[in-house]
Amino acid sequence: VEFAGPYAIRVDGRLLVQGTPGQEILFTSRDPQAASGSWKWIELRRAATDDLELSKLEHCEIEKGQGGVAITDGAHEVRSCEIHDMSGHGITVSSTVQPLAAPRLELNTIYNVWSGIRSTNAQPLIGGAGVGNEIRDFSPSEWHAGIWIDGDYANTLTLEGNDVWQEDPSLQDLGYGITIRKQSSNSTRVNATLIDNA
Repeated sequence: VEFAGPYAIRVDGRLLVQGTPGQEILFTSRDPQAASGSWKWIELRRAATDDLELSKLEHCEIEKGQGGVAITDGAHEVRSCEIHDMSGHGITVSSTVQPLAAPRLELNTIYNVWSGIRSTNAQPLIGGAGVGNEIRDFSPSEWHAGIWIDGDYANTLTLEGNDVWQEDPSLQDLGYGITIRKQSSNSTRVNATLIDNA
């Protein structure tokens, strides 16, 4: 799938992207010389929880966008995808109304991004036993991290088996591998369980 300009895919129904190992489905710019940010992102917006209604992205490669995948409603799945060279975040999970329940993010490799996974007012399942994500070469700062969790609503989530690291030695001591914080002073707390992350 090639984007010829600053366009996005916005899904209010169901999107199935099911490649296979070695035959991944590629989302990129039409211009092979394009820099990151040359198109927008894939946005999953349907409030779905039933397995027959969920969008699923599996064995895909997403590159050179402003962001990779944005989940703004529904318990959609992103699994075994390579997301890289973004001018923004790799995967964003967010809601402005209530905590967004249980999108599944597993076995993804995310690099050369602002934040690998950024979650706001959501309760994604990030990794799991044997299905953790690899996140590297992100932009460490007060507002970016390998995995960034915040929100205004009480939410509970688990991060398990994720590998977050920097290849550049000059960035390895800056921290911001995993950041968990309240969004404002009026926020209720974020309850996070961290298991076997490195």
